Amino acid sequence: MWIFVYGSLMWNLDNLQPHIRAKKKAILYGLHRDFNKASIENWGTKTNPAPTLGLKRGDKCVGVAYEIDDNKRDRVIALLNNREGTHFTIAKKRIEVKDIGMINAFYPYNKRDSSFLGRKSLKRRAKMAIMARGTNGSCINYVKNTRKEAEKLGVKDEYIEKFWMEIENLNSRIIH
Repeated sequence: MWIFVYGSLMWNLDNLQPHIRAKKKAILYGLHRDFNKASIENWGTKTNPAPTLGLKRGDKCVGVAYEIDDNKRDRVIALLNNREGTHFTIAKKRIEVKDIGMINAFYPYNKRDSSFLGRKSLKRRAKMAIMARGTNGSCINYVKNTRKEAEKLGVKDEYIEKFWMEIENLNSRIIH
């Protein structure tokens, strides 16, 4: 079984680490990253929600595919459901995995419910990111760590970069 991840699961594996047999660069077509999901615990609060990564239709998303033993499928899906919460569903789609080709993989897909921030402007979401801090730290660190992990994969994701540039522009205005 394979799992495709595109956000903090690339660098913050929590309880998944013991179940991973292999890690490969992979591409999910037809969807791309978007900071469109509100975190109200890990990276933000109910008062200051943090824009974290979800997916949006279009383009492609380069991320990580983890191979998991098939006999651990139910356990790993339960871990993913618990980690991602009720605002995500675990979907299945074909992905392209480096050195392997096209395979089926599970991936977390955010619902368009009360946690969805995709209707807010990029500037508004960047302002939210600057203010947000949760139990795992600041949203700024979430964005930095995700950006750094994408770069380790050799990926300069335009959606991460646009969001980061908006945060930097707003921060420079605040400082001056």
